[in-house]
Amino acid sequence: PQNKIFLDFESAKTLIQKMKIANTDQWKLLRKQNLIPASIPSNPDKKYKDKGWKNWADFLGKDDK
Repeated sequence: PQNKIFLDFESAKTLIQKMKIANTDQWKLLRKQNLIPASIPSNPDKKYKDKGWKNWADFLGKDDK
């Protein structure tokens, strides 16, 4: 829903990194299984675009190689 309230970028990033998600494929699978907290947007790359988003590797806590 449009009015849904999500965590701010840094809080979302910290929470997601604690989950140790390996990659975007695993993200999609966990999202489909409703294992990603509802306080995290389905498309964080869009939601956090101008709020600190760099890339998926940064968000998931992986080296950007």
